[in-house]
Amino acid sequence: MTAYLLLVTLLVALIVSVVASAARDRKQSLEEDALPAAKARQEALLEELRELEFDHETDVVSDEEYRRRLPELEKQAVAAHERVAELGGTVPDRAPVGREAGAGAACASCGAPLREGAHFCARCGAPVGGPAAGGGAGSRHGEG
Repeated sequence: MTAYLLLVTLLVALIVSVVASAARDRKQSLEEDALPAAKARQEALLEELRELEFDHETDVVSDEEYRRRLPELEKQAVAAHERVAELGGTVPDRAPVGREAGAGAACASCGAPLREGAHFCARCGAPVGGPAAGGGAGSRHGEG
């Protein structure tokens, strides 16, 4: 009887150990997958902001639609940026996310005028307060 209880105890300990190890591996795998997903989300939102601005400047999107969609997109982009930073991903060397442009401000990345209260440059998509990095190669530029 004692041998039977010892065997059952060892078996339970082995099962608990295997399950705990699998849970740790799963958690680590999920964390490793989270950063690329967060970066992809951030890039998609920045692209959506650039496209909204371009469509507005080319009269594809009305002023009303632009004003309706812009705040929510900016809010989502800021949250995505913060998520990338939280996961330890590299984020552009720019001012703290959430800082807003004041009247007459210009983008430090591309020089475009910034709309008052903007969190991102409408021309290059850089968060407000970015360093002077030149014209943001590969970004889509509309009229400033």
